[in-house]
Amino acid sequence: MNIPRKFTARWKEVVFCLLALFTAGATGLYAGQVRGEAEFKEHCSECHFAGGNIVKATKTLSERDRVRNGVVSANDILKIMRAPGEGMTRFDEKTVPEEEARKIADYIIATFK
Repeated sequence: MNIPRKFTARWKEVVFCLLALFTAGATGLYAGQVRGEAEFKEHCSECHFAGGNIVKATKTLSERDRVRNGVVSANDILKIMRAPGEGMTRFDEKTVPEEEARKIADYIIATFK
């Protein structure tokens, strides 16, 4: 099969662009995860060290406990951060802006299985 040279050069450009996009996306996801971990350590780890809970042992960040307590999504975690129950510090938007809070919630979902 004889493929025109123009086509093969263009094909290489397309593959390179796709590779760059996938790499940038993966790097962005990783950077978000690192930022979520840093924010978690700053705001949450004092009470939730290693995903536990020093105040209420039945409300750890483990997936099993989250599901049992009706916390199944990042949005559920955000709601708790903004209006927690007794024993947990309230994190309003001034303390933890929305973007940072979202990264924390995503980090919790991805990390504590």
